[in-house]
Amino acid sequence: MARVTPGTPINDARGSAGDYTFARNRGGLYIRAKVPPTYTNTTKQQNNRNALAAAVSAWQSTLTQADRDGWNALADRSSPKNPNGGNPRLSGFQLYIRAYRLRYTVTGTAPTSPPATLYVAAKTSVYFDTPSISGSTLTLHFKPTLPTGHFVRISMTPQWSAGRNFPPNHWVRLYQANNADLAENLFTAWTTQFGTPTTGLKVWAKVLVINHNTYSAAPAIIVGTTWTA
Repeated sequence: MARVTPGTPINDARGSAGDYTFARNRGGLYIRAKVPPTYTNTTKQQNNRNALAAAVSAWQSTLTQADRDGWNALADRSSPKNPNGGNPRLSGFQLYIRAYRLRYTVTGTAPTSPPATLYVAAKTSVYFDTPSISGSTLTLHFKPTLPTGHFVRISMTPQWSAGRNFPPNHWVRLYQANNADLAENLFTAWTTQFGTPTTGLKVWAKVLVINHNTYSAAPAIIVGTTWTA
């Protein structure tokens, strides 16, 4: 990496020219080789971009001004909790985009007018039975019964070392249902996505409860378990 001492007639330089990029840090101005950005365009990324574009288009073109005013008013009286402290308020547009993503992925329909509240029921108990490879079971239990209009979305991780005590940031959505008051055996869904399980390795599940009538989701619940023979 080459360093540059600014002076007359040039005392600063930013950006790229040819094969070089000019930048500045605490040590001053420097030049480095230009690195082309890595562009990925996976199916999941395309779906997310398309969903975001559709939500923005709905806000701009489908909703009436009265609808938008309603979302703005709901945002004004709603204070989402920030786990890092403070209660930042969303704008009506931000609240609608979040509601659109939650509603559309569950029902295939877009919200228009806002709900009266952002109510969503919380699960008081989510737990695994001990999973059995030979028994083909990976059973997750939910209590209490979900109220009408609620869905549960389950994402899981691949298997990890038995010594790992926290979940990796690698979630794959496996399951979605509205009858999650019962036990759900996720063995087939997990093995289809991740392959053959190994005794003694750990997996985690992230459970998201969604009320598609009020376009709201409760904080995610994360539980882990270890494969047995």
